[in-house]
Amino acid sequence: MGLVGADIHQPFHAEILAMLSATLLADGFQCMLLNASNAEHDMGALIARVLEYRVCAIVVMNGTPPSRIVREALSNGVPVILVNKPMPGLAVDTVVTDHAAGGRAAAEHLLAAGCRHLAVVSSGARTASLEGRLDAFCKRAMQGRVPVRIWRQGPTDYSTGREAALVMLAEDAIDGAFCVTDLIALGFLDAARLDRGRRVPDDLSVIGFDDIPQAAWSAYQLTTFRQPVRLLTDQVMQVIRRRAENPETPHAVFTVPASLVRRMTVRGLAAQEKST
Repeated sequence: MGLVGADIHQPFHAEILAMLSATLLADGFQCMLLNASNAEHDMGALIARVLEYRVCAIVVMNGTPPSRIVREALSNGVPVILVNKPMPGLAVDTVVTDHAAGGRAAAEHLLAAGCRHLAVVSSGARTASLEGRLDAFCKRAMQGRVPVRIWRQGPTDYSTGREAALVMLAEDAIDGAFCVTDLIALGFLDAARLDRGRRVPDDLSVIGFDDIPQAAWSAYQLTTFRQPVRLLTDQVMQVIRRRAENPETPHAVFTVPASLVRRMTVRGLAAQEKST
């Protein structure tokens, strides 16, 4: 089994890699991991290397492979499974979190908390997952006639959240922010509290996405949406088994839900948590 991924040091990517590789090994598969962190612009070369071995399938956990490489794998009889990386028009199976539903729900929770000056913080990566969360958030806020300040630059990490907070909170009276990953949210929270003097959640409500372990740390207690790593892994395994049993099975997109984790960074949700 070939596993291909980039930025595997990031908490969510590391978690899904650990669970998926352990599940594959327990199921009798041998795993070959190719770290694409330094080859984001040449993912094709890595997948071509996988094809030199007798792999039964390729799972791309993050980083989008060129379509020609996917077609080459398929022409060699090697199934390709994409995790959170839709590639319409290709004969591949895709397992995704419902990013749009999470983005909509984030907007609804901030609106329900009384926030009327919203921000959404993303990176310059413009991946399908991040853009799906951002777009759905903005559309739902627009339905509520609430303007949204958009930040969409920098790497997908802590530094981007910190920079976004330093800039936006100095200029705007933002009272609610949706950060499209938890790492971005942690940077945003630190700069909001320590550099801009905002009280969370009294002055500012913040929601993240992923539910990485650090989100539950006492210093953050971040309200977020959990990407269900176990469900994603189980669905990937089901696809692998189904395709091994019947290679002619129609390809499909399998969607798993993201669930809200209520903690202490949203005004209303924090009050509910204290009362329980």
